[in-house]
Amino acid sequence: MHKIFNLLVIILLSQFCHAQIDPVFDNLVWSDEFNNDTLNISNWNIEVIGETYNGEIQYYTDRTDNIKLENGNLVITALEETYTGPLTPWGDPTNTITRNYTSARINSNNKRQFQYGRFEARIKLPYGNGVFPAFWLMGTDVTNWPANGEIDIMELVGGTQCSDCGDNIVHGTGWYENAGQNTTLQSASYQLFSGNFADNFHVFAVEWNSTTIKWFVDDVQFHSVTITGVEFTEFHNPMHILLNFAIGGEWSGNPTTSTIFPQELIVDYVRVYQESITSTSNVLNVAQTKIYPNPMSKFVIIELPIEVIGAQITITSVLGNEIMKYIQNEKNKNLDLSDLDPSVYFILVENKRLKYKRNYKIICQ
Repeated sequence: MHKIFNLLVIILLSQFCHAQIDPVFDNLVWSDEFNNDTLNISNWNIEVIGETYNGEIQYYTDRTDNIKLENGNLVITALEETYTGPLTPWGDPTNTITRNYTSARINSNNKRQFQYGRFEARIKLPYGNGVFPAFWLMGTDVTNWPANGEIDIMELVGGTQCSDCGDNIVHGTGWYENAGQNTTLQSASYQLFSGNFADNFHVFAVEWNSTTIKWFVDDVQFHSVTITGVEFTEFHNPMHILLNFAIGGEWSGNPTTSTIFPQELIVDYVRVYQESITSTSNVLNVAQTKIYPNPMSKFVIIELPIEVIGAQITITSVLGNEIMKYIQNEKNKNLDLSDLDPSVYFILVENKRLKYKRNYKIICQ
C-alpha cells in the first residue's frame, strides 16, 4: 500500500490578494454535462405544473419548446404564449389554469441528493423585466418548506422594476425555519463590473460544509454564513438540485412591453464536488509545508519540510488538466506561474513515506 502525503492547494493568481486556508472540495462525485440528445431522467425530474410560487405567472411544461438539450447545453426557453393545463399533476386533471407564459423547471429529488460539497453550474442567463431564473438546493421533503432548508445558489431578478433588480446582479440566500417562522439567512448579491449576465457564461457555486455556506461567482466569494447553531439543522441533511426559469412574481414584477421573448436559460454543466479526506497515524503537521508569498504574485514558492523532500509536485487546472509536474528535491522551489491565466489551480504534493492524506486550499480574496 502506498503511503501518501497529499497537500492540495488552490491558488487564484492575482498580484494583490489575501489568502486563507480551507478544506477543498476537489473530488468530483457527480455531474451532468448535458452532452446527450435528451435529458437524463436518471438525474432529473421535469416538473409539469401550473401552480406557481411567489406570484409567478408561467406554466412549466416538459415540451421541447421549453426544455431541450442542444450543442452540449441544457436550454430552458421561456415563451410568451397562451397555454392551458392542469393546475397540478397530482390533482383533478379537469382543474386547469391558463397562463400567458411557458417555461421549464427540473429537480433531482430522490435521484441525486448530496450532503455538503461544492455545487456549481456554468450558466448563461436571460435578461429583462420579469425574468427570474434560479439555480438552487432544497431538502428532500418539499412539502415541509422552510423546515427542509433551501440554499439559493443563484437568483437573477432581471430588469429595473425593483431596487435590487438588474441584469448584472445575482443573489445568494439561505432559508430555514426558526421558531415556526420563515427565516432568511443573511442574503447577499454580486454585481458585474461591466456588461450583463446574458452576455457570457458564468460559473455560480456554493461550498457547503458542516460549519459554513459560501457563495461564489466565477470563483470570487461574495457571501458566507455560519450554520453551527441549533436552529440550522436544516443545513445538515441531504439536499437536491433545482434549475428553473420563472416569469414574473412579487419580487421581479411581470414582463413589460420592453421584455423580449423568447428568452433562454442556457446551462453548460452542473457538477458536485466533495472533500477527499483520509488520515491515519504518524500525521505530518501540515503547517510545515508552506506555499507563499501572501499576497501572491506570479511567483509561488513551495517550501517542504525535510521529511518530504523528494515529493512529486503536480499542478492542474480546476478541470483536472495537467499544467506542470516535477520532483522537488530541494527544500524551497520558486515557481514562475506568470504564463498562466488568472484562474483556480490545484497543487498536489505527494510523498510515499508518510501516512497522511488531507486536502487544503488557499483562497485569494
